[in-house]
Amino acid sequence: MRRAYQFAATLPKSSVSLTLIAGTLSFVCLSVQTATAQETCFSDKDPECLIQSATPPPCLKGDGGDKKNYIFQHVADADTHDSKQGLVCEYSHVLGNEHPQNILYAEWKEVDIEFRGIAPNSCGHSFRESGFAAKEDPNSTILYGRAKQFPTKVSAYVNSATKAERSCDASKPQSAKPSSGGNPGQSGKPRPPTLKSRVYAEMIVKNKLVRLDLRFETYVEGNRVFFYSIYNAGSVDVQFTLQELVFRWDSYHGLHPALERSNWIPIEKGGNTFRLAAGTDAKLVIEGSGFPTAVDEPAELKVFIPGDDAELAHAPVTVYLPPVRR
Repeated sequence: MRRAYQFAATLPKSSVSLTLIAGTLSFVCLSVQTATAQETCFSDKDPECLIQSATPPPCLKGDGGDKKNYIFQHVADADTHDSKQGLVCEYSHVLGNEHPQNILYAEWKEVDIEFRGIAPNSCGHSFRESGFAAKEDPNSTILYGRAKQFPTKVSAYVNSATKAERSCDASKPQSAKPSSGGNPGQSGKPRPPTLKSRVYAEMIVKNKLVRLDLRFETYVEGNRVFFYSIYNAGSVDVQFTLQELVFRWDSYHGLHPALERSNWIPIEKGGNTFRLAAGTDAKLVIEGSGFPTAVDEPAELKVFIPGDDAELAHAPVTVYLPPVRR
């Protein structure tokens, strides 16, 4: 899907639309619809929530809520982008709150997305790039309501085990494309593509409007040097965790020496929760001894507001990591 937004600063503009509202027991979920190529999958007053589908597989969209206290849309899309380093798959999941007054609390289970209070007539958007083709999960679940007490079945796009060579649709053949550039006499594999992710939402937190906008970027050189960057384009300071990244590098004893040389700042010495002021970025470079491979994986980014123990949101971002240590 080609998006109408451009990558800003270090990451792509994406849109996520979440809708939750203060509750009643009943709910309505319309059947998932399939969008044709070039169709607008989701549009909103917030331009960050515009999603258009341009390549297979098609976007999947539907309505949820009871049409009284909860009115929301859910959209899933996977699009194909051909970068200089190879094919990149763009995953977008949006929760759009269509209610004019009520806040939406929602969790999309199988794609690991949750927003604690999407503002009325606004959205929550999870965007990430991956080297793996997408497959449809027709049995994913959105839980909504203040206590996430109301479930509805929807379709989502999740990672397959298939590397994307020709298409981001895992149901299509993936035989590698002929090389289209570079020096024929050059040895070695090209550097894997830089992969970007974004978590965006307009939210109501303690009766105040908060814009959450975190932009993440990862790349690797020679299966040896791993780069991670996160930029806070939102309206408030945040704290964040990335446990998969922390645990994987802890197993190689590579994390904490790298943290001492970086501006990823733990909120307490030796801790794994980091602070990031609004309008700033943080970069982390971890150098290993060389690995047989480096794989991109989705990792859960958890976000908090300083002074509030309750999680503000979580969503997957893509990270390059060394193999699981046996």
